[in-house]
Order: sequence, then structure tokens, then C-alpha cells
Amino acid sequence: MQSEVLERFGNYYLLDRIGTGGMAAIYRARPATLDGNGRILVIKRVLPKMADDPSFLQMFRNEIKVCMAFNHPNIIVIHDFGELKKQTFLAMEYIDGKNLKDLIAAHSTLGRNLRIPLAAHIVEQSARGLAYAHSFGNSVTGENLHVVHRDISPHNILIGYDGRVKVIDFGIAKVDQEFTDTTKVGMIKGKARYLAPEQIRGERVDQRADIFALGNVFWELLTQRKLFCHGMDSDLPALQMIQDPNHFIEPPSTYNSEVPAELDYIVLRALTRDRDKRYQTATEMENDLRKFMSKFHPSYSTPQVESELKSIFALEIRKDREFLQELNLRAQAAIAVQPQLEDFARNTKAGNVEKKKTGIMAKLSTQVTVTPLRILVVMALYGAVGLLKMDESYGILERFRVPEHARNILEYLAKQDQARLEKQNAKRQVVPTEHHVERTIAEKPVLIAKKKTQSTRSRISR
Repeated sequence: MQSEVLERFGNYYLLDRIGTGGMAAIYRARPATLDGNGRILVIKRVLPKMADDPSFLQMFRNEIKVCMAFNHPNIIVIHDFGELKKQTFLAMEYIDGKNLKDLIAAHSTLGRNLRIPLAAHIVEQSARGLAYAHSFGNSVTGENLHVVHRDISPHNILIGYDGRVKVIDFGIAKVDQEFTDTTKVGMIKGKARYLAPEQIRGERVDQRADIFALGNVFWELLTQRKLFCHGMDSDLPALQMIQDPNHFIEPPSTYNSEVPAELDYIVLRALTRDRDKRYQTATEMENDLRKFMSKFHPSYSTPQVESELKSIFALEIRKDREFLQELNLRAQAAIAVQPQLEDFARNTKAGNVEKKKTGIMAKLSTQVTVTPLRILVVMALYGAVGLLKMDESYGILERFRVPEHARNILEYLAKQDQARLEKQNAKRQVVPTEHHVERTIAEKPVLIAKKKTQSTRSRISR
């Protein structure tokens, strides 16, 4: 669920929160510079309550260690990481799209299954990304990590509206150098209903555990139902079913007659409980899926995926982009205003207000290129003198929700400018109009009376 944020966080400006778990929050963000306008990324930030949890922080750092060197079109890219205000964070590539959980839910709402080529394409691309991770060797350090994800599920596979498929969240990934697993006794890492039997038994896992989980996801995509669920809320029965050799795993075609025998074979082989009979590598599974696509859907590719997704989520895409554009505009205004506000505040104390106002105006005219934004920033800094009336100014400020400190400066500047104008008018000789003469004559007795009263009081006091 999206929630507006709009706050500075180090080198980034957070726009909205798009997800929160028990340990970290996920934000859409942009660089906190004017030149960063239009570039969106994702910030994954550790929640304050987890900042002192060494086991979680180790897991978070593990994700950094595993993913920083990855460079593959089917794995999310990490751009940056660090710690700010005791909060560890990752800056990652932003995928404008959905995870598979949301994709399945959308099809359920529409009352239809995913099209077979779409489901096969997603799993083929996911297998390609996993194959890269499983065999990854860092050419710079010489390390052969052989990463195992251990948490493949519909939540952790994204599909962009542009058709790109990305595997995400390597937070509990295991690398080959870790000869001993640090998982505590009785603790299972990963989502229970997508675990491989050997994970549940506490055995050492390898890449074949990810293949089992991907087969589980594929089964769900083809049938629109969870494999190890059967309406139960508890994870314990699911864990028992996964391990039970007598629990028969039905082929996807049992629930979806459009699934061909070739896909039944691929799914069931990936879901074999005996890992020695499973696909031994993700590349093997990817190859079988590519052969299937070449035989039955040779023309199906990324543009067709993009077309399908944009058709399903058309209204949501339009609303979200309008929302994101507004957030970005307001962030751009705040970023442009902030250094000028700080500069103005310093020089107000120093008594150089008028000089600095002129300098700020000149600087802004070259810095900010978006016309509505230029008006907003100039107005927020320079008041509304010569541009807008105060009520019009506040109307625009309300529309763009300019921060309160900018409004305060606007009000201060407007008062200063009003006082200056009144002082100038008092010195200026004005040709009296008929109305002005009548008002002066009418007020003269009052003025005389006031003067008499004042001189009487002065005599009494003497």
C-alpha cells in the first residue's frame, strides 16, 4: 500500500512508502539533486526497532555482499548502500510493475488463468536469473560464490509493465564459502510453503532447493492456487505435505486443462522430492522452457508480455503515474527551495535580505527550468510582490503542498515587502484625488480634536 512520505534521506529524497515488513520498509525515491529529476529508484531501509538486532543486520549486509557484484537482466541491481542516522539502507533499481503474487491476484479478480505463454515466459526468465546467481564468480575478486537464494516465492519475483522479469531479495541467500550454516536450531529460513524438503529437514541446501521453489511458483501460476495449502492457515500442515512422499503432487493440467503435457513434465520434474532426480541446474530447466516456447509460442516475447500487463493494469498504471509525477514535482520544488532557504535564513540574520533576494532570483532563473516550478520556488522565496496576491499565493502553495517553513518565509517576506512599500508611499508625493480630499476634510476635525487633547494633557502634566 502506497503512503506519501516526501522527506530527505541523505543523498536521496523519499517519495512514498510502497511496502513495510517486520524488519524493513521499502520506498520509492529519487536523487536529492535538481539534476536527478525523473530518475526513480528504491530505498530499502532497516526499521529503527531492528537497528540493534545483530542477526538481522548480518542478513541485510549479506544481501549487499551477494548482490553488489551481480550484473544480469533478470536480477535486481543494487546501486548503493550505507548507514544514515543508525539506519542501514540499500538503494536499488526500481521496477515499475508487480510481483507475481499481485499478478496472480489480478487474474483471480478477473476470473481467468494466466495465459500459458505468459506463465512459461516468466519462469523461463526467472530460471535464467537463478542460473546466473548459482554459477556466479566475481571476476574482480576471484571468488566463486555459487549463491543459493533460499526464498524463491511469488513475492520475490517481479515483472515490469515493460515485460522485464527480475528476481529480488537475496537477504537470506547462502554462498558456497559458508561451510557451516548459521541458522539456529529450529529456525527455517524462507517462506514455509515454498521450501524444499531438504530445507525443512535442516540439511545443507544447494541450488536444487531454488529449483524446487521455482517449480512450486510455476505450479501456482498455471493453476491459480497454492500447491501446499488446501485452505489451511497454519504452515505446519504445509511443511508436512512437502516432506511426505505419499502426498501426491498433481500435475497442473488437473486444474487447468489448457496446460500441455510438456509443461506438466517440467513442473513435476522441478518438484521431485528427491533432489537427485530434480533438475540439477536452473539452466537445465531454462533450456526445457525455451524449447517449449520455441515449439508452441515462437513469436511470444517481451513486447507481448508488456501488452498483456498494460491491458490488465491500465487504470492502476495511469493513476500511479499521475501520483508519482505529482510527488516528483513537489520533491523537485523542495529540493530547489532547500539550499536557498538555508542561505536566505543565514543572510536574514546578517541583515542582507534585499541583496540576497535579488541574488536568489537570478540564481533560480538559471537553476530551475520547469516553468510552474520556477514560479512556485520564486514565489516561496520572494513572496508574491509583483507576481501574485497573498490569497492566490497560498492557493498555489496549498496545491503543491509546499513545506510549512517555506510558507513561513513567504509570509515573512510579504510582510517585509508590504512595510517597505508603505514606507515608500509615505515619502512619495501623491496628487490628491477628489475622494482623497473629501476624506481628508472629513477627518480634519478629528485630527484637530486629537491634537487639542494631546496639548491639554501636556499642559496638565507640566
